[in-house]
Amino acid sequence: MEKRALLLIDAAVNLVLGVVLVAYSPRLVDFLGLPQTAQSFYPNVLGAVFIGITIALTVQAFRKNDGPVGLGPVGALAINLCGAIVLAAIRRRGKRSDRGR
Repeated sequence: MEKRALLLIDAAVNLVLGVVLVAYSPRLVDFLGLPQTAQSFYPNVLGAVFIGITIALTVQAFRKNDGPVGLGPVGALAINLCGAIVLAAIRRRGKRSDRGR
């Protein structure tokens, strides 16, 4: 199998896992039959990391040059930005719930 195809398959798997983890909620846990947890912070952040890895793998799959391969600055930036966006969303959601108290 071609290297590009493997990277894209891996990216697709990571995207599915990332979306499921970012959407992690008690209803989803019940639907999937998973054990309950008190908070969704860690699954949400892990989901963001998986989505960032998806972007990094996709960038790697469509690289033009045949130089050294690896994560590279674009992949690292994608992973970190996805994590930061989810953290900001969690913080914003927490501030909204604090207003009602």
